[in-house]
Amino acid sequence: MAFQNGNPKKLVSDEALPDTPGSTPKHPEHDGGVGAANGVDDEDESAGVGFDRPDHAAVFDLSMDYSDDDVLLDWEQYSGGRKFTFMGQDVTWLAKVCPWCPCWVPPEWWYKYGKRQRRAIMAYTAFGTLGVIVLSVIIGAVVYGLQAGNSAPMLAAHRDFQGQWDERLKVDLSRHEECTWTHWRLPSNVKPDMYHLDLYTTLQEPFAVNGTVTISVKVTQRSPCVVLHARDMDITHVALEHPHTHGRWAFNETLGQLTLAFPNQLPLDQSVSILLHFNYTLQQKLSGFYRSHYSVGDRNYTLGTTQFEADGAREAFPCFDEPALKARYNFSLTAPAHLTALFNTPQVNPASEAPAGAAPDLAGGLVRRSFQPTPPMSSYLVAFVVGNLTNASALVPGINPMDDRRTVSVWGTPDRVKDLDIALDIARTILPAYERLFGIPYPLPKLDLVAIPDFAAGAMENWGLLLYRETALLASEDSSIDALRGVTATIAHEMAHLWFGDMVTPQWWGELWLNEGFATYIEALGASAARPNLAFLKTFYGDVTRRALGADAKNASNHALATLQGVETTEQVEAMFDSVTYDKGASVLRMLRSYLTRDLVPQPLLRRSLLQDGENILYGTGDDPFMKGVRTYLKAHEYNTSTSTDLWEALSTAVGRNVGAWMHGWTFQKGYPLVHVTLGGITNRDVFVLQRPFTIDGVQGCGSGSDPGLPGVEKVAPWWIPISFSTATQLDTTWKPLESCSSKEPIYTLEGDTDWLKLNVGQTGLYRVHYPDELWERLTLVATRVIDDVPIMPEVDFAGLLDDAWALNDAGGLPVHVFLNLTRALAARDVGEYVPWQVAGPILVKIKNLLTLDNAKSGCAEAFRQYVIRNVTTPFIAGLSNDAAYGFKLGADAFDVALEPAEARLLLPYVLGLAGDFDNAGVQSAATNLFIGFTSGMPVQADMRSLVLNLAVASGDEETYKAVQKLYVEAAEADEKERRLRALTYARDPALVKRTLAFALSEDVRAQDTPGVILSVAQRGGASLTAAWAFLRTHYSGVVAKLGGGPEAARSMGELLSGVGSLLASDAAVDQVEELFRTHQDVVSEERYANAATQSIRNNIKWLRANSAAVCRWLRMAPPENMVAPVLAPAPAPVLAPTSAPVLAPAPAPVLAPGNAPAPGPLFAQAPGPVLAPLQAPAPAPQEAEIPPDDPWDDMWG
Repeated sequence: MAFQNGNPKKLVSDEALPDTPGSTPKHPEHDGGVGAANGVDDEDESAGVGFDRPDHAAVFDLSMDYSDDDVLLDWEQYSGGRKFTFMGQDVTWLAKVCPWCPCWVPPEWWYKYGKRQRRAIMAYTAFGTLGVIVLSVIIGAVVYGLQAGNSAPMLAAHRDFQGQWDERLKVDLSRHEECTWTHWRLPSNVKPDMYHLDLYTTLQEPFAVNGTVTISVKVTQRSPCVVLHARDMDITHVALEHPHTHGRWAFNETLGQLTLAFPNQLPLDQSVSILLHFNYTLQQKLSGFYRSHYSVGDRNYTLGTTQFEADGAREAFPCFDEPALKARYNFSLTAPAHLTALFNTPQVNPASEAPAGAAPDLAGGLVRRSFQPTPPMSSYLVAFVVGNLTNASALVPGINPMDDRRTVSVWGTPDRVKDLDIALDIARTILPAYERLFGIPYPLPKLDLVAIPDFAAGAMENWGLLLYRETALLASEDSSIDALRGVTATIAHEMAHLWFGDMVTPQWWGELWLNEGFATYIEALGASAARPNLAFLKTFYGDVTRRALGADAKNASNHALATLQGVETTEQVEAMFDSVTYDKGASVLRMLRSYLTRDLVPQPLLRRSLLQDGENILYGTGDDPFMKGVRTYLKAHEYNTSTSTDLWEALSTAVGRNVGAWMHGWTFQKGYPLVHVTLGGITNRDVFVLQRPFTIDGVQGCGSGSDPGLPGVEKVAPWWIPISFSTATQLDTTWKPLESCSSKEPIYTLEGDTDWLKLNVGQTGLYRVHYPDELWERLTLVATRVIDDVPIMPEVDFAGLLDDAWALNDAGGLPVHVFLNLTRALAARDVGEYVPWQVAGPILVKIKNLLTLDNAKSGCAEAFRQYVIRNVTTPFIAGLSNDAAYGFKLGADAFDVALEPAEARLLLPYVLGLAGDFDNAGVQSAATNLFIGFTSGMPVQADMRSLVLNLAVASGDEETYKAVQKLYVEAAEADEKERRLRALTYARDPALVKRTLAFALSEDVRAQDTPGVILSVAQRGGASLTAAWAFLRTHYSGVVAKLGGGPEAARSMGELLSGVGSLLASDAAVDQVEELFRTHQDVVSEERYANAATQSIRNNIKWLRANSAAVCRWLRMAPPENMVAPVLAPAPAPVLAPTSAPVLAPAPAPVLAPGNAPAPGPLFAQAPGPVLAPLQAPAPAPQEAEIPPDDPWDDMWG
C-alpha cells in the first residue's frame, strides 16, 4: 500500500514494490511476497513508505520482529502465497489444512495495529490469561473451603486418606459415593455379621487402651470404600483379610465416621473381613469406655466401664453404630489378673497369660480373658466392666422343666457387699415372671447386674450385663420406701429391656418408644410381681401418666411417639430420651390394654390374686388379647428390628380389629386430646362429648375429611379415644369410644340435679376432661364425701380431677377457683391416699413460688401460704392423732415410725414435707429436734430421714449446714450421700445457697449429681431460684467441664437449662434463655430444650397476669357451707418420745358403690399443630331440643 495524494494507494498484484531506503529488495524467494526467514530485514525502521511487508505469519510467531507499519498492506494481494512458521518451524501445511483457524490465520484487522501495539497486545493477553487462571484457582479453593466449612467434612479424594496402599490404586475413589460420604446415616453397601474384638488395658496411668477388631461384613453393593463409626481414637492399621490387603482411612470428626478405602472394589454378595488396629486413652467421662473412681477408707480405686447408648460404642472400638445393624460379638480383654472382668456373655476359658512384653512390672501380671459369642445384637448394647468387684449370685430355673438354670448375679464394689441381696431377690423373681408373661425364654446363660459409682444414666440395659448407678440398684432393709421402690422399679425396667430393645430393637431412634415406652409400662407389672406391697400399679397415674400429660402439652418441644424425620444427629437422638418417649409410650400401652381387657376379670391389673409368687402374675398368661398380640410381635421380630406398624399389626391379628387405625393418631401425631363434656337435649341433661387437641397455650381445632369439625379453625385429625365413665347411679365402668371430633348421640343422660358423671375412670386414658360448670361443682362436692372411711370417688379419679383442673387453668380455659376448691377435699377426705397429694403438692408449691416472684403484684403470697398450712396440711396431720388406721399420735413418732401399707409410708413424709415447705413451724421444729438427736447417734426412721435433713437445713443456721455437709462427705453409701447432698439444696440463707451451688462443681460431688444439685436449688423458688439461674449463666463452661463433654453432657445441660429456665416468669428471662442457648450452641444445639423453657416462662407470665388477683379474691371468700374444713392453728412442735412402732394393716380399697370396680388400663398420646385459639369452656347447651344454628359447636354435633 502507498500513499497517493495524501491517501493510501492500493497496490495491484503485479506491481513491484519500489526499492527504497529502508525497504527490503525483492529476493528470488519472494515470488509470493514472502522473504527468506519471513523475508524481513528490519534493521532500519525509519522509512515511512514503500515498506515491503512479508505476508502474514502466525499471531504468536515470536521469531518475527516487525517494525511499526506506517502503511497498511493489502491482505488480498498476498493471500495466495503465504508461508507460516512457528517457533522456527514451517507450519504452512497446517494453515492449508485448517484455513479457517484464526490461530494460524490472523484476521485482517490484526494488521491495522503497529508492531509495538501488536506485541503489547500479545504480552497483555498472555499475562492476562495467566492471571485469570491463577485467580480462578484461588477463587475455587476459597469457595471449596467455605463449602467444606459449612457442611460435614468431605473426603474429596484418596489423597485425604492415611496409610499406605498395598498395591497400585485400581479404582477412582471420587466416583464412589461411599468414599466421599457426608450423611449422618451409614451407606448400605455392607452389613456387619461378626465382630472379633480384643482390648488391652492396665487400668493404670497413663490409662492407655489398645485394641484390634476384625469385622466380618456382607457386601451388598460394589465399592472400594467402607464407612463405619469411630470417634476420639487413633487408627494405626487397616487391612482386608484373605488375602491380606492394606487399606487407607480417613476420619469425619463431625459425623463420628471412619471411611476405609481399598485398592479394589469389594466382591459383591460375599463376606469379607476387615482388620483395624486402634488406641486411645481411657477418659474420666460418662460415655464410651471410661473410668470411674471410688474410695474405700483411704484407698482410691479405678474401675473401667461402658455406656454406649445411643452412639457411644464408636468411642470404644470401630463399629457400625446404628441399632438396625445387628451382629454377633466375640470379645477378649487383657487386663490385670486380680480384677474382675465382665462382658455380655460368660467367660469361655480360664484366663490365659498376657502377650509377651505386656506391662511386666504390673503387680499381679496381666491375663487375657475370652467370652462366649453373643446373639445378634446392636452395638449400643455391648458392654464390659473391669475392676475390683464382689457379687451375690443365685441359680434361677427356666420356665420349662428341661431348661438350664441361669446364673443371676448382682455386683458391686467390695464395700457394698451387704447391699446386694435385695437386688438379687428382686431380679431372680422378675426373670421367670417375664418369661412367663412374654412366652419367650431369656436366651443368655447368665444375667449380671452391676452397680457403677459414676454413671450418667439411671441404668443401662446391655444384654446380659445390666449397669446401674449405685443408688438405682443397691438397697438394704434400712432403706426408705422411696429407695426400695426406686430400686425395684429400675431393676424391673432394665429387665423388661431384655426383650424390648435387646431381643427386638427399633429400626431407628425415631421409634425409641418401642424400647422405653414398653419398658416403662412393663416396669410397673414386673415391680408389682417382685414387691406387690409397694403399690406400683396404684401410683401409675402419679408416677407416669401425669408426667406424660405435662410434657406432651408443651407443643413447642414435644414430638410424636414415632418421629420418622428430624432424628439424625447425636443431639436429636439424645433429645428423644424424654418423658414423651418413656411416659407417654407407657401410658398409650396401658390405655390400649385397659380397653382390650374391659370385658375380662374386673380390675385385671389390680387384683392381688394375680400378682403372687412371681408365677401367675400380671394377668398376662390367659386370654389377655393385648399380651397375646405382644407375644406375637416379639416372636415375629426375635433377634431383629421392628417398627410401630409391626406392633400394631401383631395386635390387630390377636384382637381381630384394626388396632393400627385406632393407634395411628397416638403414634404419629404430637400431643393428646382434651375431651369436652357438654349438656344438651330438651332437658339439658343429655351428655355429649367432643375432642380438641390440647396444649398449654390453649387448644386447636379438630377435623378430618369425613368430620370437618369446627369451621374456620386449622384442624388436627381426631384421635380414637377409649372413653370410659362412671356416674352416681351407674358406678360400673361404661366404655364409649370416640373416633370422630364429636359424638352424634348422647353418651349418657343425667338423672336429676344431683347426678354426676366422671370420665376417664381410673385415669387409664391419655386425655384430659373439661366439664360444664355445674358438673365441676358436683364433682368437687363428691370428691369431699367419705362414707364409712371410704371416699365415694376413688383416689386416682380424684387425683385426675385435680390434675385436669390445674392444667385447664394453666392453659387459660378454667378459672383457678375450680382447682382451689378441689384442694379443700384433700383435708376433708382424711384417708390415707397418696396419689391425690402426689398430684396436688407440686401444684401448690408452684403457685406459692409464682406468687412470690417480683412481678406478682397481687401481694397475697403470705395469705396463700397460710391457707395451705391451716386448711390443707394441718387438718390432715392433726387427724392422724385420732385415726386408728395409723395407730399413733402426732409427736416425735410421727417422724420415727415404720408404717404399712406402702401408701401410708409414702404419704406421711410427703405431707409433712409439704407442710415444711410452707413453713409450718411445728413441723420444722420437730425436724430440727430430730436432727439434733440424729447427730448425737439417735436413729431416725429411714422413710423420714430425708425429710428431717431437708427441713433442718431449711430452718437451720450455718452450723447446721456444715454438719450436714460433713455428713455427706463422710457417708460411704451412695444413697445416703445422695440424701445428704440434696438436703444442702434446702438452705435459705443467700450465702449458703451460693455455697451449695459452688459445692456442686467441687471434687466432692460426682459429675452425675451436679445437674441435680443446681436444679434442686432452683426448685426452692424465690431467692434460691434467682441465685441458681445467675450461677448457671455465669458458670456455664464450668458445669460443662464438670460433666466431661460429649452427648451425655449435652443432654444433661439441655435438661438442666430447660428445667431451671421453666421456673422463671419474666420477659427478661425469655431473652436470657434464648441468649444462653444461642451463645452455647456448640454444647446444646437441639432447639427443643430452649423451646420448652421459653414456652414455660411465657406461660408462667400469662398465668400470673390472669390468676394472681383471682387467687387473692378466692382466699378472701368464705368457702361454701358444704365444703367447710376445720381451720386449725399450726400443730405444736412434737416432742421426742420413744414409742413402739405399730405395723398397720393395708387400708381397704375405696369403692364407688356395690358392683364391679372399673378396669384400669394405661395409654399415652400425642397432639400436633400450632395453637390457634385460647382454651374456652363451652357454654352449656340451651334447654331446647335442638342447638341453635349460631352455636359455635354446631358442626361438631352433626
